[in-house]
Amino acid sequence: MRGSGHDVTVFEGAPRAGGLASPWRIGDVVWDKFFHVILESDVHVHALLAELDLTEKVHRNKTRTGFYTDGVLHSMSDTVEFLKFPPLRLVDAYLETAIRACKLSGTPPSILLHPLDVLGGDQVPALRFFPGMDLDAHRKRDLFIRVMDRLKAHFELLPMNA
Repeated sequence: MRGSGHDVTVFEGAPRAGGLASPWRIGDVVWDKFFHVILESDVHVHALLAELDLTEKVHRNKTRTGFYTDGVLHSMSDTVEFLKFPPLRLVDAYLETAIRACKLSGTPPSILLHPLDVLGGDQVPALRFFPGMDLDAHRKRDLFIRVMDRLKAHFELLPMNA
């Protein structure tokens, strides 16, 4: 507006100046009240910073991302940390991706089960060399039930002859 010849007065309604850029604190951790980031591709922001002669005053930090759950702050700043994130196992991430793909494409999921999908290496030790057979039957059943529950939340499950 000022660039168009208008007089501009900015009022701050919060107790501290900063607006969307103001921080907040929990214990020893201080972070942005509202998520914001300046990317290299943000040409309009960079132009505004240059116009206000603030380019050199912008302090750049290496950014990291975290997720707070169950009283623990987990770093999720790269792919490996995301895949190791305890509340989101790799199988859950894969399943959620598959469910979204099915819903987006309008394709109902189809699952063909084999007896080894629910038998564990503890039940058939001679087959422990097969992929997935290193898990005991209890863990495989738990995983199977978790997968079926997730699918039931999104789709009607039917036998093949239905």
